Amino acid sequence: MVVTVSHTGYIKRNPISLYRTQRRGGRGKVGMGTKEEDFVSMLFIASMHTYVLFFSDQGKVYWLKVPNCRRRGAPRRGGPS
Repeated sequence: MVVTVSHTGYIKRNPISLYRTQRRGGRGKVGMGTKEEDFVSMLFIASMHTYVLFFSDQGKVYWLKVPNCRRRGAPRRGGPS
């Protein structure tokens, strides 16, 4: 799975088969639709058994399993984490 996290805290997961190798002169795919002031801050590959850890500025740690992340299409923004 490809897990995508935006700057404002939206998170989503997509299967890795949704993405393909970009060739010479090719155009990439839209991986995530965002608002104008938002951008993708993290993108990583994870298995369905992986925990994603979120650290707050107050020193708390929150965890989320990858299957509990919303599965959205490539151009969609995702859901709040």
